[in-house]
Amino acid sequence: IDFSSYITIWPNPANDYLNVTLPKLMDEKVNLEIINMHGIAVMQQEASTRQSNHISIAHLPNGIYLVKVHYHNQVGYKKFIKQ
Repeated sequence: IDFSSYITIWPNPANDYLNVTLPKLMDEKVNLEIINMHGIAVMQQEASTRQSNHISIAHLPNGIYLVKVHYHNQVGYKKFIKQ
């Protein structure tokens, strides 16, 4: 199973905020990172699987990023563009 297919993000491209929705069958909280194209984690926080996560990205420079979600021994990625 491709864990990444269970992660939903919008809008994409995004400006000030990014919404991330995770599967409800996971634990209530998971670790979420935003990674730049140099492989550096520029943000890290807990994310909820019970509701959509509204994440401020206004401070990030424009570019391409990955949302990385850690869940037990699985990792999922979604790409987004910050404008």
